[in-house]
Amino acid sequence: MKLDYVRNLASRVFNVGKNRIKFIDEAKAKESLTREDIKLLLKNGSIEIKKKRGTSRVRARILHAKMKKGRGRGTGTRKGGLFGTTTRKEFWIMRVRAQRKTLMALRDKQALDNPSYRTIYRMIKGSAFRNKAVMVEYMKEKGMLKGEVKLE
Repeated sequence: MKLDYVRNLASRVFNVGKNRIKFIDEAKAKESLTREDIKLLLKNGSIEIKKKRGTSRVRARILHAKMKKGRGRGTGTRKGGLFGTTTRKEFWIMRVRAQRKTLMALRDKQALDNPSYRTIYRMIKGSAFRNKAVMVEYMKEKGMLKGEVKLE
């Protein structure tokens, strides 16, 4: 029997593609005629069925590692509007953290007393200030700050 015929028969028996059938012992494979013969060949190890090939993740992993380092995140790569890459919540978190850090620095320098600190802290939480500069300006207007204050 021709190997092509055996390959076709084996692919139909095991319900796989022809390219996935591999002959280890071609002499035995040529002798087989029936479906049962082919099943025996697989059992004996004369035929091997190759594993299905998947999509390789190698390139994706390399790209992900680069992105983690901060590569390819420039304005030319970004798609979408202002909140396409960074959500509103993330913007809020960054702004609040910066304001709280400034507030704590002012308290540590004794430029701000504790009741004022607590008031401003609660205002920050309520999104009362657009940025650090606006917050410091507000404290100057209300007379909460003692002495000259410089922002980092």
